[in-house]
Amino acid sequence: SLGCCVAWTNWRLWQWWLRSMSRAPVSLNGGDSVYCINEKQLAEATRLANEDPESGPRIREAMESLDKNLSRNERAALAFMIIEQLRNEPE
Repeated sequence: SLGCCVAWTNWRLWQWWLRSMSRAPVSLNGGDSVYCINEKQLAEATRLANEDPESGPRIREAMESLDKNLSRNERAALAFMIIEQLRNEPE
């Protein structure tokens, strides 16, 4: 029947998609999200970097150094490594 052919085709497409996704490298530069970014935390981090008299200069200096010395992909990898370290670090 036609329904059986459609189901078989969908199954074959699903198998192809799974195979292709398992071999595709994951880019760190955008596209697929790995972590959700909390907008309130991002706003506080931005405030801290731009407005806090003590932390702001240190954060900006570190960012400038990273921008100068690491590629975009290396900075993205570092961001994920920092997030993972913070996730696993006791508060």
